[in-house]
Amino acid sequence: MGFFTLQDIVGARQKELHMLDDYSEHWYFEFVDFLRRKDLLNLLR
Repeated sequence: MGFFTLQDIVGARQKELHMLDDYSEHWYFEFVDFLRRKDLLNLLR
């Protein structure tokens, strides 16, 4: 998806993510689950 770091992902607006060519809703939900397990969901705010 063109991201290299966690900051690249959480720094992007969610509205912009779904507009990317390589965007995958499955990938996004996997990412959210990863953040939840690491107690880092607050990074998406």
